[in-house]
Amino acid sequence: MKKVAALPFSWLIVEADMKIKVKLLQQFMTKKKMSAADLAEEMEVDISEVEKLLNGEAIDKKTAQKFIRYFGVDKAVDLIDWNAIGRENPFVQVGVTAMREPNGGHLPAVPIYMKTNVTKNGLTEKEEEALTNISGFFAEQRKKKN
Repeated sequence: MKKVAALPFSWLIVEADMKIKVKLLQQFMTKKKMSAADLAEEMEVDISEVEKLLNGEAIDKKTAQKFIRYFGVDKAVDLIDWNAIGRENPFVQVGVTAMREPNGGHLPAVPIYMKTNVTKNGLTEKEEEALTNISGFFAEQRKKKN
């Protein structure tokens, strides 16, 4: 059974050379009683790509996108080894959505993620801009008082 990402796939911009947490992937495969060949078939990739994942090797952008599409953003952000690729997790949960079945029943809630660009100070670009603007405002007010 394939899973669908929690947000439109076009929002996912994945860099090449993605690595994952091997132990977590192995636990998932053991729980689901999946072989590398099974996972490759479900992800629609060559088995050599799954073997790279299981060996802790980097995968290319195309495989990374298929990985995220298969696992969904909410699971993939936990499986990606952000430290190994020298980046912080750029996905921030911004909400939750739930749909209904055709008969009116509720489907499970799914988190909604958004990709953010974090600056060297650990803030988003908009947060950095807001701090700069408010700092300038307070500096001007101080000048007026003196």
